[in-house]
Amino acid sequence: IHVARRNADLRKQVRFQGLPDSEIPLVPDKWEPYQRKYICTHDWKERERSTGKRTSHKLRRTECPFQMLARVVMRRGGTWGIVMKREVYSHNHPIYDGIYRSYPDIRQVPVGSALMPGIELLVDADAGTSSIYNYIRENSNHRVTMDDVRNLVARMHKKGKLSL
Repeated sequence: IHVARRNADLRKQVRFQGLPDSEIPLVPDKWEPYQRKYICTHDWKERERSTGKRTSHKLRRTECPFQMLARVVMRRGGTWGIVMKREVYSHNHPIYDGIYRSYPDIRQVPVGSALMPGIELLVDADAGTSSIYNYIRENSNHRVTMDDVRNLVARMHKKGKLSL
């Protein structure tokens, strides 16, 4: 929930009707967002994007109960802070670093990474995917796969970032 929405809701409350903004405990803009819910990556609701001919067998969805709600509140002294509400700190699936590092979002090299100039140089020099793969693995903690490297090179070619 955004701060503007929360402040609008506060202004509409009966107890604050007719009062100036200075007398309403409005959330300061710097505390954006007012509220945010954090869930486990295994709890996302997946959109059905196929006709069912080739089903995906690598689903992460386990309806994991882990969640926590971070909300901005005014404390007794008039200062603002964050409190956690509706916390459920249990998972219904195994958790360890190897599983986390295998997720595509974590595994791949981000566009703004410090590695990108080196990768672009290797691609410009027509280095093979195995050379780029080794460069990424030796110079970062990204556990890319060869497919990730091929896809990265293809994206770079498609965007025209290379002087080929």
